[in-house]
Amino acid sequence: MPRQAPVAVGDTIVTGGRSFIFPQGIPIGKVDSFTLDQNESYYTLQVQLFNDMTNIGHVYLIEHEDKEELQALEDIND
Repeated sequence: MPRQAPVAVGDTIVTGGRSFIFPQGIPIGKVDSFTLDQNESYYTLQVQLFNDMTNIGHVYLIEHEDKEELQALEDIND
């Protein structure tokens, strides 16, 4: 997490939608603790996940039908 972002214990972490893998707004977990090295520009977060990933029995796969078009548009903007 960039050091410019305000961070507090208990904050909820959600997906930001800046990836072609995860859509925006999926709750991931909450901030348990965080540290900031004075020589670094990022926080290191310890996040307590909302789901126990070692105990998942069923998952849903989401096909992103517009992935190629979105990737092409992003490449144009870079």
